[in-house]
Amino acid sequence: MKLWRTSRLAGVALLATAVSVPIIISDQTVAASTTSETTGPALGGRRGLDAFGLRMLNPSVGKRWNNNWKNGPARTYSGTNNLAADPELVMSGGQFSADIYGSAGDRAGQLKITGEYPRVYVRKNDSREVPPGISAKDKWNNVEITFYAYSTGDSGVGWAGLEAVAKTNHWPDNWQCASGGYGARMLFDGRVDFEKELYHTPNTNFRTATKPKYWTAAEGSVDGRLPLNRWIGYKFVARNIDAGNDRDWHNDTQVRLELYKEMSIGNTTNPSPPRHGGNWVLVNSYTDDGNLSSGTPCTHVTSPDDDPYGDASKPFTWPNYSVYLRTDGITTSIPQYYKWFSVREVAPIPGRTPR
Repeated sequence: MKLWRTSRLAGVALLATAVSVPIIISDQTVAASTTSETTGPALGGRRGLDAFGLRMLNPSVGKRWNNNWKNGPARTYSGTNNLAADPELVMSGGQFSADIYGSAGDRAGQLKITGEYPRVYVRKNDSREVPPGISAKDKWNNVEITFYAYSTGDSGVGWAGLEAVAKTNHWPDNWQCASGGYGARMLFDGRVDFEKELYHTPNTNFRTATKPKYWTAAEGSVDGRLPLNRWIGYKFVARNIDAGNDRDWHNDTQVRLELYKEMSIGNTTNPSPPRHGGNWVLVNSYTDDGNLSSGTPCTHVTSPDDDPYGDASKPFTWPNYSVYLRTDGITTSIPQYYKWFSVREVAPIPGRTPR
């Protein structure tokens, strides 16, 4: 497998196959502050669907977050002071604008973003203190991230498109090794890949599993590029391989990254959830055992709440404060729309049982 070292961060990973997608029989764990998932007849008797009616590839085991964009009035954010209306939703990114349509209109429940480098975070607070005062129970580790996105144009930025980043903090983004994370990218130029960011300042990133000009004409692509003017379902699963089958990340030495797509909706201004929660197809997968950043230490200098990466090449097996979406160069003439954004904590992948 070829590895590339680059100076930009991108991507978040997901795994999907129409054949191997599990049908979840039940999902009983519901956090007190979040919307319940459907395990009974409320969505036509189809089990294994999330709060929006989308297929879960893995059941929830704890913390979960669903966007609140279909509730309340329309609202616009150009800063971070939105936690009252949209708990745990934090935004940043130079000169940017984020419009939430609320409960009314032909884009009810959607988010529209434009700006230089918009970033949409899911984290407990918007504090830039180090550490930020977020408890261990409110961090994210093994996650399934889902959203649908509609791009109206290509920004021309080489590292832009659709991307989620997991197992990260990145708020502030100069906080030594805690700014690292995994990204799974669907880029405007048609590439799909994974990226591991070790530092943001200075930029130290590694890419792998690159597939150029991935998309097909049947999906609405032109010359293999990311399809425009249609909804693309995106799902990123980042999970430890549970070395001791004990749910203790301290013992884990591998992280599995999986990127999925769902293309059944097409060009509709404000669609309903896809039939049976969608046909999620595996786009890409990769397992990091530290090889993705092999030979590159993360030297801690000033962080009082450092992660344990240290001087050895490691996968990011530990919890962190944030999950976020990112894109770049989205002018007001080519806005992006997002819908059905959720983050759920899921179980690690069981390790091999000794014989």
